[in-house]
Amino acid sequence: MDESFEPTGVVVGDDGSDSAAVAVRSAVEEAQRRGCALHVVRAYTLLSSNRPAGVPFGVVPSKEELGAAALAELEQRWGHLAADSGVEVELC
Repeated sequence: MDESFEPTGVVVGDDGSDSAAVAVRSAVEEAQRRGCALHVVRAYTLLSSNRPAGVPFGVVPSKEELGAAALAELEQRWGHLAADSGVEVELC
């Protein structure tokens, strides 16, 4: 590894599963060890995403509505990480 390399962040995916929660907790530890930011990325499909509020069944949510619902879910699951870990956290 190049000695001049400085890590800019750790990226971890979250699909809402228990396994993803384990991965996020491991990524927090890695970001703490490296002294860098943590980026938690929500992975979803139309079928695996939380249903956006206000979108009735039978209507396909827009890309923007799905993205907003995914970010809201990330905030609910991981919004506490920065305060709990002392790591800069970006939810995306």
